[in-house]
Amino acid sequence: MAIIFDSDINHITGFDFVWLQEPQYLVLIFIVLTESVSAYMEWKHIKNRNVYIYTLSLLIFNTTLLLIIIYTDFFGLFDSIASG
Repeated sequence: MAIIFDSDINHITGFDFVWLQEPQYLVLIFIVLTESVSAYMEWKHIKNRNVYIYTLSLLIFNTTLLLIIIYTDFFGLFDSIASG
């Protein structure tokens, strides 16, 4: 459904690139949503309420690492593999 909606937006606006169609951004959104919900549930329902801090720190670390990999193409490693 989202891909159809994105293609309609592309057709209406004339843009060729929609970041929602890129898998690395979908993975980033999925990680942020699942870990945020997990941290909320840990904060709300576990007796030791400080467990959610560990989950949030993992979320920040994983998001930062994934953004670095996306924007630097893993420090040029993906470019050298693709060029053969």
